[in-house]
Amino acid sequence: MPARSKRMYERRNAWLRTGDVTREQLQAIWKAYAGKCAYCGIPVMPRYTPCDPRGFDHVVPRIRGGKHTAMNIVVCCRRCNELKKDS
Repeated sequence: MPARSKRMYERRNAWLRTGDVTREQLQAIWKAYAGKCAYCGIPVMPRYTPCDPRGFDHVVPRIRGGKHTAMNIVVCCRRCNELKKDS
């Protein structure tokens, strides 16, 4: 496995291990939104799996006191996630 891929894999797994969110909850969130962005409604990149953190967003960012819980996570496309980080 190339070094970059290994780092990304480790980061993704670390993200999944933090907080109170399980893989099953992430899959349920993905299914509830039918794999579509909660903000704009477009389908999220098909390469994202239901447990890939790149396809999710914290409604209240963790840096602003948001928790890593199922109630604070939605499916989000990359564009909306990028736009939201500046606000």
